[in-house]
Amino acid sequence: MSFTATGNAANASPITFTSENTSIATVDPSTSSESPWRTRITARGAGETNIRATGPNGCISDPIVVTVRSGFSLDDIADLTLCPGQRKDAWTPTATGAALTPATTVTFQWTLANGTPNNNVGLADNATYWKNGLDGFTAINPGNELLTRKVTVWAMSTVSLCKASKDFSIFVKPAPRLESSNTLLCSGHTASDNLTLAGTAAAESWFVYSDAAGTTIANPPLLSFAVGSEANKVNVTAGTVTETANRYVAKYGAGTSADCRSNVLSFTINVLPTMNSLAAVTLCGGAQQAAITPTSTGTGITAPTHYQWGNPTTATNWDDVGLADQTADWTHRFIDGFTARNPALETPPKTQLLRDIAVTPYNSTSGCSGSARGGEIG
Repeated sequence: MSFTATGNAANASPITFTSENTSIATVDPSTSSESPWRTRITARGAGETNIRATGPNGCISDPIVVTVRSGFSLDDIADLTLCPGQRKDAWTPTATGAALTPATTVTFQWTLANGTPNNNVGLADNATYWKNGLDGFTAINPGNELLTRKVTVWAMSTVSLCKASKDFSIFVKPAPRLESSNTLLCSGHTASDNLTLAGTAAAESWFVYSDAAGTTIANPPLLSFAVGSEANKVNVTAGTVTETANRYVAKYGAGTSADCRSNVLSFTINVLPTMNSLAAVTLCGGAQQAAITPTSTGTGITAPTHYQWGNPTTATNWDDVGLADQTADWTHRFIDGFTARNPALETPPKTQLLRDIAVTPYNSTSGCSGSARGGEIG
């Protein structure tokens, strides 16, 4: 604070300023020779002292009573390191000082520290109201880099009105981002490169849950994970189920995201369609075979809607009997009709043509294919 001498005696110089108790407050400069005649008062300790001005004629001013209240200091505020979506509840920093009697209430304001990046980490500034503590907030970091905000906290004693400040930092780490090309899985099947990880470099520490929040104890594993064709690609293998099952997966990241969980994805594991064994087909050369619709005891997603067919890998009979393979897509709702080739017209002629065939059922709702069933055409 400053002190200014005025009046007729102050129209001459120099003016001398004095403090009766320099342990309470001091003046600097003690002598002023230029108008306006001012001095700076510096508080040194709690209590009261009189400040006076003396003119060149020896006349002394009435005293100005300066009261110095007891101060305090804010204790260090621990930095916060959080994950995106993590909640920090409201909290009250602590303070130390003689001014803090049991009747004293300390209130707070907080703002972005001067000269630091204005990164939004979830805690909004409060420079308007004096509050009993710092607001709770939910950490924010939409990117892939560590996000930092430095905060200055101001505290004020409601008794002395003295203030103190302290800085602390909030660090919000990036969380890995989990994306899936298909969350409908098939019992016992592996979906290659099904997951893509962003914000982390390795596939590790997977957690499988039965609820979307990912908060309950992990279930017996129905999903397993392995590194795919690239470091951030993941193969997902579904366990064998006898009825449709729902499972949720969450992942902890690596590196700077070591304790930040990714988003949670829901996977559905569907049972496979089934079909009955094919009856052998016996034809004469040149005969027309009508389209064949395999039978099934399945219902709903266990009943086939489409088929593929071709030679099984274990086939012993590979003759061309007239039926072309269909392994390109799932567009055929039955096995195509065909005209049987005549073995007598082969070169050299044959008495019989035989072909082993494997038919694979598919359900368009579940997106799953079942076990192939074999048959013979001759």
